[in-house]
Amino acid sequence: MEKVKPLLPHLLLLVVAIIVITLLFPSVHPNSAIVLHDDAKTVIQRSRYFLERLHIDLEPYTPDAQVRMNRPLIRQAQRELGFEQANVILRDSLPAYFWRVRWMPKEKEGSIFRTEGRSEEEQLHESERMLRGEISVSYDLRGNLIGYERMISDSARIVSLPPEQAKMVAMTFAREIGGIASLSDDTVNVPPSVGSLQYTVRMSGTKVESEKRIEQPHRTDFEYVWASHSGALGNKVLVRVGVAGDAVARYAVEYQVPEQYKDIETQLVSQIATVVLYAAAILMMIVIAFQRIRSFEIGFKLGAVIGGVAAVLLGAQLYLMLSRELGWEIVFPVVLGPLFVGGALVLVWAVSESIVREVWKEKFVSVDLISKGYVWHSRVGQSIIRGVSLGAMSFALWLLLVKIGGNVTNFWMILRDENISRAYDSISPTFHILSSNFVNHVYVFSIFVLFVISLLRKRIHSTPLIVLLAAVVLSVTNREDLQPWTAGLMVHMGTGALLAWTFIRYDALSAFLTLWTFHMSRDVATLFNVGNETYVASALVLLSLFVFLLLIGFVTLARRDEITDFDSIVPRFARHITERQRLQQELEIARQVQMSFLPKSYPTAPRLDIASRCAPALEVGGDYFDFIELPDARIGVAVGDVSGKGTQAAFFMTLTKGFLRALAKVSDSPAAILTQVNRLFYENVERGVFISMAYGVFDTKANELRFARAGHNPLLMRKRQQDRVQIVSPMGLALGLDQGEAFERSIQEISIPFQAGDLFVFYTDGFPEAMNKTMEEFGEERLCKIIERYAQGSASEILDGVFREIKEFTGKAKQHDDMTIVVVKIVERNSELGSS
Repeated sequence: MEKVKPLLPHLLLLVVAIIVITLLFPSVHPNSAIVLHDDAKTVIQRSRYFLERLHIDLEPYTPDAQVRMNRPLIRQAQRELGFEQANVILRDSLPAYFWRVRWMPKEKEGSIFRTEGRSEEEQLHESERMLRGEISVSYDLRGNLIGYERMISDSARIVSLPPEQAKMVAMTFAREIGGIASLSDDTVNVPPSVGSLQYTVRMSGTKVESEKRIEQPHRTDFEYVWASHSGALGNKVLVRVGVAGDAVARYAVEYQVPEQYKDIETQLVSQIATVVLYAAAILMMIVIAFQRIRSFEIGFKLGAVIGGVAAVLLGAQLYLMLSRELGWEIVFPVVLGPLFVGGALVLVWAVSESIVREVWKEKFVSVDLISKGYVWHSRVGQSIIRGVSLGAMSFALWLLLVKIGGNVTNFWMILRDENISRAYDSISPTFHILSSNFVNHVYVFSIFVLFVISLLRKRIHSTPLIVLLAAVVLSVTNREDLQPWTAGLMVHMGTGALLAWTFIRYDALSAFLTLWTFHMSRDVATLFNVGNETYVASALVLLSLFVFLLLIGFVTLARRDEITDFDSIVPRFARHITERQRLQQELEIARQVQMSFLPKSYPTAPRLDIASRCAPALEVGGDYFDFIELPDARIGVAVGDVSGKGTQAAFFMTLTKGFLRALAKVSDSPAAILTQVNRLFYENVERGVFISMAYGVFDTKANELRFARAGHNPLLMRKRQQDRVQIVSPMGLALGLDQGEAFERSIQEISIPFQAGDLFVFYTDGFPEAMNKTMEEFGEERLCKIIERYAQGSASEILDGVFREIKEFTGKAKQHDDMTIVVVKIVERNSELGSS
């Protein structure tokens, strides 16, 4: 019971969602305009009877039925009336959705040979072959004939009729087969039983509105047109009949739509944004894939499974769709297409999974449990229940937002595909919906949920802001373009925010089921609304799948979990990511320690203008500088560099700082102090670790600098009377290389008198060893010239000049070592000091 309690709100949401969908879908969703009284088999049989009535031999043909749509007509109805009213007239009085049955020759039509020199029997046989073109028959959703076309070669030899007789054939076809009740000298009337075709075709005297005579090589064709108006939208309606030779080859009921609705809407901003988002995401994924493959931080096992499932489902779906139209050439789309889609999905999923495991590894616990065979774990069941309930609620929210927005503006939908849904003519509508929803949305989920939201999380710590940005991205890339664009964007942002929140709040499995259930709910509601028992049965099968998933969820909650240590089931590559994160955390701690021990302010010295800066590299090093205030207006300045990187270097730097500060007030001699620091350092650290250090004491009363260095970079000095920088490099071993005797013999101390205008620079080797992209080192010579260039400025201006010049030199090259510098400039006693 304790496991069920947290899920009770989700079950309540599911009940509410089902009620909202049931109430709002028939009036709000544009798919509710599709009402199919017949299924594909029934429509094919009706077209068979029709064509046999025309004495057409159907033995050489293969039929294929599809639900099609008149996009301009649907667009006009939705834009003028909004979804709710448009759905009513589209269901009842406009043939915007219709069945089209294509009868395709089993064998492709052969080449058109010349008939000269052939026998009459051979020419007759060839003419029969020319008549075996594709045949198309269209019915509105109430079963009325609204279109018929037979492809006849222009070179076919058919007996031609005189104009008067051809007109009579056309009128007879319109009356007896097209459903027009009577044809007089003035009008053509449509009977009430035709339903959607409530119009009267007006004629002028004994002439139709227009007629056309078409001369072919071996016959004469005619086309006749009657016209009227639709009562629903006031559109002009044309009844067009074409006679080829002695037979009707074309019949069509055409609704004339105003020009503004004929153009396919293209939201340029939305399309550009979608392309940019996809391109940016894919490019980032490729770069990340190369990086992570080299560091063994990416795994393809789960991606290969998902990509393989997608490839198999897509291949089966394409085969069922194309097997009736293609021969051996079906191999290319059925094999190559799924291989490409599945292969790309392997990479997309692998990169997204790697990023998610880096940002929040707990998001894949349910997925890992399933992959390791722990399907009946309660974590899996909780994810299933949450995903299904939130997915249904997401679709209910979409309907609610459209319902509310419809009171302010007329919504319409950009219909991207002329074929509204292959589910209706599929051998298995259930399989088609399941496979297409998985294949289509696993890509969106991988890129824009797993990858994008995880990248946002790496850089943004505000959950509401992440949800908002993710909602915008998901809305812009949504293929169901709801118009007007701004209002549609707000609707999609509502459902996108719920999806993003689900991923952030719960896990990857819950989020994917939310996305999948959202679209499955739409398709299940559409099949129920269609009304035909064939499609209702498919809807019941899909609905039973949701019930089965929920039952699995509740069964897992009643079982005892077999595993609680989720770290033991993560893939090996994820452990590499965890190890890297642990090391990064240690380095960050070490960096914080390193920076915390650096001086926070400058000493108060009457004649010294001091500026300093430590620019850490990506890795934590051991650069160190310090200021020590001594008695008698003396200031000690120390700069050091510990060998190695990471936490160990930071620790030794801290240790050295403690030694120096403890000994600095014991002696006035920098060499003596460094000697004592060396002894303590040698005794307390392991062999192989050393530190270079330069230490000087500025005596502002004696106007003297006493300086010594232990294996460190030399001191750079510029005297006021000289233009060039001098390199001051007294002898000395690095700290920690020798216990004492050799160090004491090597250490050398020098005294340098100074006056106002003199300049002294302490630095670490990060400056001369800095490199640009061509691996060229900055060098001490460049450093000296920069100091000469800025020597007339204050200490802070000199410091800024050095960093500015070195940045221009290195450009975007990676900084490999810490760069630490201390600038000390001697000023007059009454001068105002500056520092940075």
